[in-house]
Amino acid sequence: MTSLLIPSFFLWVFSLFNQFGIKPRFGMSQLGYIVAGVVAFFIIKRIGRRFFIANIKTIFWSFFALLIIRRTRYEMTPFFYISVIFIALLPAFIVLRQPDLGNASVFVGVLIFMLLVSDIPKRYLVVSGVILFVLLPFSWFFLHDYQQARILSFIQPHSDTQGDAYNMIQAIITVGSGQFFGKGLGLGTQSRLFFLPENNTDFAFSSLVEQFGFLGGFFVLAFEFILISMLFIRAYKFIGGNDSDTRYKYLFSMGLAFLLCIQTGVNIGMNLGLLPIAGIALPFISYGGSFFVALCIGFALLKS
Repeated sequence: MTSLLIPSFFLWVFSLFNQFGIKPRFGMSQLGYIVAGVVAFFIIKRIGRRFFIANIKTIFWSFFALLIIRRTRYEMTPFFYISVIFIALLPAFIVLRQPDLGNASVFVGVLIFMLLVSDIPKRYLVVSGVILFVLLPFSWFFLHDYQQARILSFIQPHSDTQGDAYNMIQAIITVGSGQFFGKGLGLGTQSRLFFLPENNTDFAFSSLVEQFGFLGGFFVLAFEFILISMLFIRAYKFIGGNDSDTRYKYLFSMGLAFLLCIQTGVNIGMNLGLLPIAGIALPFISYGGSFFVALCIGFALLKS
C-alpha cells in the first residue's frame, strides 16, 4: 500500500500548488477535498472490504467484479454474459444522458478491459466486438451537435479557432508557454487570466505545465505512471488464484488500474491536442472532490 500512497502524495502536492496558482480559493477547496479523501480512506480501511461485500448492491464496481468471479465456478451462459453487460452499461447510459460522452466512454473502456482479463469465454467477446465494430459508425448520428463539432474541430483545428477549436488551441498554447521550467507559481497568464477555459478541471494539466514547465509535467506523468504500474503489479500477484476472494482482488486491482490509465491518457492527450476534447478529469490533479474521494475509497478497499 505504501507504493500506492507515495506517488499519490506527490500528485496531491502538485494538485494543491497548481490550484493555488490559478486562484487561492481553488487551492483551499482542493485542500478540503484532499482531507475528505484521506478521512474516507482510513474510515473504509477500518470498516473493511467484507462490509461492502455484505452490502454489495450499493457498491457498483465491487458488485461487477464479484458477479464475474462468483459465476466462474459455474457454466458461463450467454444470459449471464448479457446480464453483466447490462449491469456495467447502466451507469454509462445514465452518464450519457447528462449528456457526458467522455465519462460514459470511460465506463465502457473499463468494462471492455475487465471483460478481457476475466474468465468469461472469449467467443462472447469476439461476437460483441464484431457487433460493436459494425454499429460504431452509426453512433455518429446519435451524437449531439457540439459533440460532433468537437470531433470535427480536432480533425481540422484551424477551421474555427475562435469557436469549437478554441479550447484545444488555448490548451496547446498554454502548455507551450511554460517551456522547460515554467513561469512560476501563480504567474501563468493563460490560466490566471482565464484565456484557457476550464483551467482547473479539464485543462488543469495545461495550467500546471504553464506554471511548472516541462519538468513539472514530467514529474506528474512519472507519478501517474508509477501509481498505475503499482496497481498492475498488485493485480499480477493474484493472477493465478482460483478462489473467489483472490479473483476479486485481481479484478478490482485491474479495474482500478484501467480506470486511472484511461482517464490519465485521455486527459493528457486532449491537453496536448492529441485527442478530441472529452471533458475527462486528470486523476489527483483536476479540481474536484467526488472522483478523488472515490479513488481513496478504492485504495482502501484494495488494502482491506
